[in-house]
Amino acid sequence: MNDDNRPFEYQAITRQVDPSIILVTEVQYITVEGAQYGDLYLSGQYLMFKSKPEKVRREIKFAIKTDEFIRKTNKIWPLTNLDQVFKRRFLLMHQGLEIFTRDKKSYYFNLLTGDSAATFFNSFKPIVVRHNK
Repeated sequence: MNDDNRPFEYQAITRQVDPSIILVTEVQYITVEGAQYGDLYLSGQYLMFKSKPEKVRREIKFAIKTDEFIRKTNKIWPLTNLDQVFKRRFLLMHQGLEIFTRDKKSYYFNLLTGDSAATFFNSFKPIVVRHNK
């Protein structure tokens, strides 16, 4: 069983997640190794990233270690595990999202457009207010 403070594999918890998804947006998960395309799901109980390895394969034809880079990365964070969420800039555009968890880890996402970033933060704010009451 995984520790609640660490993100865990999506496949292992498919029966546990809340089926009511508030928002789904296409993002890039930015890591030291590179960017991974996928979808960011927001519900009243969790935030989840589900990778799209087929999109990376088309976009990154020049990568030497493509198979290592394309590895499937699915993460889920209960909202109670999130410590702070910040709006950030990505390539000088207001479309970044940085998440800090209670276990002192951070995750950075490019929301691809300013409109999708605004939609995400407008949807996220009421959820945070409910959890803080």
